[in-house]
Amino acid sequence: MFVREAGLLQGRAGPAVALTALGAPRAAVTAQAARLAWHGIHDSGKLLIPGAHMLRFSADPATGAADVLPALHAAPTDAPVSLLSLLASD
Repeated sequence: MFVREAGLLQGRAGPAVALTALGAPRAAVTAQAARLAWHGIHDSGKLLIPGAHMLRFSADPATGAADVLPALHAAPTDAPVSLLSLLASD
């Protein structure tokens, strides 16, 4: 699967969370989550994630670093994940 961005809605985090929600084998979920590392950029001791279209770094919950965390959180557990709970704002 070709994925250019890291985001939940249009990037690598989406398939990782979707595979978890669909009950895919743990190895498939872990492989997708591990590929999120391809998008990380280290700068001055910080981990940055490019946002939509990779034009700038983003912490946006739909396109940037904020949505990478739920994907990483969901990957190593066997607990069911609801996509709606990941998109809901507090």
